[in-house]
Amino acid sequence: MNALDAATMKQIFARAVVPAVWLLAGAQSAHADSVTINVAGTITASTCTIDPGSANQTVSLGSIAADQFTAVGTTTADKEFAVTLTKCGAHQNMITFTVSGTADPDNAALFQLGEAAGPNTAAGVGIELLRSDTSATIKPNSNADYPIANNDANRTFKFTARYKQTLANVRPGKANATITMDIAYK
Repeated sequence: MNALDAATMKQIFARAVVPAVWLLAGAQSAHADSVTINVAGTITASTCTIDPGSANQTVSLGSIAADQFTAVGTTTADKEFAVTLTKCGAHQNMITFTVSGTADPDNAALFQLGEAAGPNTAAGVGIELLRSDTSATIKPNSNADYPIANNDANRTFKFTARYKQTLANVRPGKANATITMDIAYK
């Protein structure tokens, strides 16, 4: 009986334990799946902080009588303004101002007055934007590059704005324009 009991025990063991081992082996292979993790990011150059007094400026060119414009190319007095950047990183060697706005239809180097010419908008003049350091004209939708020293944590960039006559006859009216400067650091 002991032999029968041993044979019976082997069958019970084979019927119970072997399937359990198979189940465990299957469970083990389910845990063998792999997971891919993608890590993404960007390393950027240090940027500067725009001084609050430099953001969203209004540069007043004043009230100019139309008869002060005597010929195409006549300009008004220069009005200087500045954009100050602070807390610039140590590894920057160039700051680029991308200047955008609508070009004057009579002189593409100037900015057009008003969003669109209308009956209340002056005509025959545009706004000229210049670099104060070189007196070079900054045209609409162009870049102005400024090299900077690595230790220049605070930097002021000076610009000049003025009216410039584009047509023989100047019509009085509002003489405003919007110019946007985007700043990139290299």
